[in-house]
This record gives sequence, C-alpha cells and structure tokens, in this order.
Amino acid sequence: MNVRYLEIFNAVMQTGSTLAAAELLRISQPAVSNQLRQLESQVGLQLFDRRKRRLVPTEEAQLLYERSQNIFSQLQHLDAFSEQLRRRDTGRLNFVCSPSMTSGCVPRAIHRFHEDKPKVTLKIDMPSNERIVSMIVGEMTEFGLTITPLEHPSIQSRVLAKLPLFCVMPNNDAMTAQTSVRPSDLVGCKLISYPRHSEVGRIVGAALPEAERNAAPFAEVRYTSMALRMAEATGAIALVDADTALSANPALVTVRPFETDQFLPLVATHLKDRKLSLIAESFIEDYVRAAHAET
Repeated sequence: MNVRYLEIFNAVMQTGSTLAAAELLRISQPAVSNQLRQLESQVGLQLFDRRKRRLVPTEEAQLLYERSQNIFSQLQHLDAFSEQLRRRDTGRLNFVCSPSMTSGCVPRAIHRFHEDKPKVTLKIDMPSNERIVSMIVGEMTEFGLTITPLEHPSIQSRVLAKLPLFCVMPNNDAMTAQTSVRPSDLVGCKLISYPRHSEVGRIVGAALPEAERNAAPFAEVRYTSMALRMAEATGAIALVDADTALSANPALVTVRPFETDQFLPLVATHLKDRKLSLIAESFIEDYVRAAHAET
C-alpha cells in the first residue's frame, strides 16, 4: 500500500472533504481526488460514497482509518527518531582506547558527551593496541583511540593532537627546582622506559640523551599510564605524554615540561573506506579534540 495515498486518505477522513485535505497537505484538490481513486483501486474497495459533491466514508473506510492510526503513530515516532539521529542525540557509541588513555582528555570527553547526550548508549573497552587492531578489522568496534598510530592495511588513522612530553620525578629530586627538564638532565638517572620496538619507545628514546638510549633502564613498561604509576611507586623518573601527566599524584611526584621536539600523537583509527557514524564523528571532533584543546 502506497504510504502517500494513505496519508491523503487520512487527511480526507480528518477534514471531511477533498478541498480541506488539499489545503492541509498543500496540494491541489484534483490531486487529492485522483490519489483517493488510486487508493481505492489499490485496495479493491470503495471507500467513499460520492453524494452531491460530498464524500461519505463507507464502513470499510472507517475500519481502514482506525487501523491506519497505528501506522501513522509509528511513522511519527520514526520521524522523531530520525531527527534525533541527525542531531546525534540517540544511538550507540562503540569504541576502544589504549590503557594509556584512561586519564586526560578521553575521560573528560566521555563525561561531557554523556551529559549532553544521555540517550546514547556507550560501549567502551581498553585492550592492548594489538587487540584494538583486530577489533576494528573484525568490526567489533567502530574506532580506536591510541597514543601513536596503529599498523594494518585495512585501517586508517588521523592525528587529533600532538601531545608534548613531560618528565615525572620524585618530589625530592633536584630537578623540581627547574621550570623544565632538559635531555642532558636525565644522564645517570633511574629511568623507566618503553619497549624499543614500540612506537612509544622509539619516540621517547629519540628524546633521551644518547648516553641513555642504550643504557639498561630501571624498568620497562608498555604504557605511559603504567610508567606514571611506576614512577609514583618507586621514585624513578618517567617521560609521559601531557594527558597522562594530568593524573599524576602531586603528593608523590612532580611534573615538569620536557624540552624536546618529540611528541606522542593522539590518534583515532577506523576501517579504511568506512565512513564513521555521525555519533562517532561528533565524539571524536567535538569532544575528544575539544577536551584536549583545553589542557
């Protein structure tokens, strides 16, 4: 059954005439009359008795009208739901982020996003970077947020922000008197490092003085969030990104900017040639990027 014919039938039943229905729908009266006849032909029923230029609904028309109200109610709900989708006010946000992103702009973005869009269902996980790749490729999640890009032929990444490096040190360290820390200041220090084969390890390693690049570290960890907690627990020194540094405990450590051209990129990754949903795009651009800009 043609929904447009049904809409015209509904207007005639509500207003009582083809002229009033045409005014309501903002179309011509002949168009209303013509499409009413096509509806009758389609359903195989006479819906109106035409008496002296008046339309009198038949019993079948009354029954059809009553049943059609459920359809129009559902269409109105569907139209309202579509509008919510266009405004990104409802739906699902399904993404993953690396454990290093448990502090900083991502939690702030989640908090603000949920406040603005409480009807959006959130599904979030924090697996390893290798698992993030497999989840994106396997379409178990829509996108991933990581520090440093991920590698796979089926995915593509965009850099949302360049996160500067910060030095985390115990509160009794002499470097706390400085406004910033130079690479040469770290020579001979008890350092927490990252695996050399990892992108974080490569970037942080390039920021260190040459004497420390090949030296045995005090400890080696995979994630900047773990490096921060290790520094707080042991009194060792760690280089972390700006977002991670925000969650440092000032009772245990001091944080100072690290003088280097190196940075850790905040990256959003999704399937190549797959357009992100409006909700996902809004979260990345309007909330994650905005939250970082405030740091």
